[in-house]
Amino acid sequence: MADVVAADVPTGTEVKWYGGGEVAQISHTVTSGEASAKGFALGGTYLMEYGSVWCTVNDVQVKVTENFGDVSTAATETTGTNFVKFDTLTTSDVVVVYGVDISTVTLKHVATCKDVKSDTKASSKKEAVHGQSTKLVTVGVAESTASLEELMYTLDFVGIVFGDVVADSPTSGWSKHSNKTHAFKKIGALVGKRRNSSGVVIDKFFLIGAYANSYGQSFPTEDLYKESLAFDCDYIQRARKD
Repeated sequence: MADVVAADVPTGTEVKWYGGGEVAQISHTVTSGEASAKGFALGGTYLMEYGSVWCTVNDVQVKVTENFGDVSTAATETTGTNFVKFDTLTTSDVVVVYGVDISTVTLKHVATCKDVKSDTKASSKKEAVHGQSTKLVTVGVAESTASLEELMYTLDFVGIVFGDVVADSPTSGWSKHSNKTHAFKKIGALVGKRRNSSGVVIDKFFLIGAYANSYGQSFPTEDLYKESLAFDCDYIQRARKD
């Protein structure tokens, strides 16, 4: 195994964070034609964020190639994904496709994003037993959370996770944001995109199904004004170019 060098490890200056999309889960029963072609279109207007697709066949996770339009055209960061390709498919297989649908709610750049932190922990139970020197330990399901700190979020981004934004109010060029009508919302994902020196995305971090649970603002006397958001997430995912 090759040594890890500094260039292999992402730094904050290389990663931009985006938020939006919608959580999508598509259940599909494979036809004989799709089994022969080893793939199928997602159907409707679905367009998944590239790298976000995860598939199970008969409840078992499988390798999937993300395509665009047909079985022979690979998807890209630019096109997104609307066709999935598999090594093997059998007629009547039940395929469940998970991903971040960006067809109606696009990803918005989290401008001036400062720090992003994600934690995943499992629920556990520990019990002492008579006559036994060690406790019984069971580990349950995982729970993922995330938090973002920023030097003043754009109102467009805040509006997709908390409250509502009204453009051109009180006049043209202004916007209003308030939680008077709606409070916290669930978005498809928080997505971190790392680019190389040529501007090509080579690493993506997905915090899927992000539901904001707090929104804070800090107005210090001698420091920069800051805002923060915290999220509960359905699950985390990562796609990286080898």
